[in-house]
Amino acid sequence: MRKLWACQVAIAVILFARPGAAVELTLQNDGWTSGAQAKCQGGFAVGEEAAVTFGPLAGTATLESIELLFCGATTSAMVGLRVLADDGTATPGAELYATGYQLTGADNAIQSLDLSALNLTFAAGARFRVAFEMQQTGLPSVAADTDGSIQTGKNWIATAGGWTDSKNLGLTGDWIIRAKVNIDLSSADGGPSPGDADTGCVAGEVCANEPKDGCACVQHTASAWAGLALVAFAAGRRRRR
Repeated sequence: MRKLWACQVAIAVILFARPGAAVELTLQNDGWTSGAQAKCQGGFAVGEEAAVTFGPLAGTATLESIELLFCGATTSAMVGLRVLADDGTATPGAELYATGYQLTGADNAIQSLDLSALNLTFAAGARFRVAFEMQQTGLPSVAADTDGSIQTGKNWIATAGGWTDSKNLGLTGDWIIRAKVNIDLSSADGGPSPGDADTGCVAGEVCANEPKDGCACVQHTASAWAGLALVAFAAGRRRRR
């Protein structure tokens, strides 16, 4: 039985850990972790929006869910969610999806909104924007991290006057709004963006996502997958002794 199990492990790795297989990643601009401080933003007027930009994407990606910290009070509030195309400028492109949610505030818990049924897919190199529209004033509301840095061109506020980079309005933290995607990294190129070969990764890896605290490295090349299969097979031989 031990011999058969070892062989099955090697075969499973070879069959399923293949180049081009999609991996699930969480895209985020913020550096917030559970237990850390966050600034819950209660200053929005009704109809104003907080948004983040993700991308350019390293490969074809399908949106699975949106995550956010919604905090400042434990009452419930209605918010609008929009997913929009993004060309890298302040004003987003076409609206791809819109809906509403009633969320209950929680100061230390990321909330997840399942969008997997939409099968909303983005091409490699694309950007997209996720926006939350406030439908009441005060708290609970969206939040920003408090690590003292904010990424330009990634965080936005929409008012009656249009879209503005949050940094230009005096904010000092990234919105804690994230997107979980299934992404094919098989065609990732070499550069500094998420999904690219990164100096923080070893040979055969790419930067799957690059929040402010560093790069999350993922194997994706044929040589990397082949090496993984060989390791499993070698372990199987050792079990047979």
